[in-house]
Amino acid sequence: MTLVAVIVVTLLVAIIVVVVAAAAAAIVVVVVVVVVVVVVVVVVVVIIIIIVLVALFKLPFKLSAGKEIVVKGKTFPNSKYFSISLPKGKLSTAGDNPFFINPRFDVNQVVRNIYSPEGGWGAEERDGGFPFSKDSQYEIKILVRDNFYEVFVDGNHFCNFNHRLPMESAEYVFAFGDTVITNVETGDEVAP
Repeated sequence: MTLVAVIVVTLLVAIIVVVVAAAAAAIVVVVVVVVVVVVVVVVVVVIIIIIVLVALFKLPFKLSAGKEIVVKGKTFPNSKYFSISLPKGKLSTAGDNPFFINPRFDVNQVVRNIYSPEGGWGAEERDGGFPFSKDSQYEIKILVRDNFYEVFVDGNHFCNFNHRLPMESAEYVFAFGDTVITNVETGDEVAP
């Protein structure tokens, strides 16, 4: 083999190595860009889901007898459950949660309960009917009484729930699940 042939073969091999390396680098860059785009899309979707599925409203007062909270919302055609609670912190299990109501469409029951970080969830109350429907609007009115919460759904008395934690610990109205909250009203009890 002549010197010229060796140089040509060496140059061709070098060019092939450079082209293959450049192609591999380009593939790595494309893969990295695709991964970053997927991660950004997932984060945005999670944020949107949290915004849609979680509603947080700061109570403008400490709960006391004679106060009322009215939550208006809408369920989805495929709703499985949602919950409305009155936690001390910004999450329903971050601190004391003196009232939690949880309509469950899969079992046609409305669970009521409390949560305390020290003791966890209390004993559930499930008696009563199921006054909620999928893909429809609802209104939950919580009247604060001396010894219990009186709960109305769509203007009809639904249940009473005895205070098991101090009502004054409630600082927020927190909604989560398959619902969109359209309005939260608070204030002194309005006569029917």
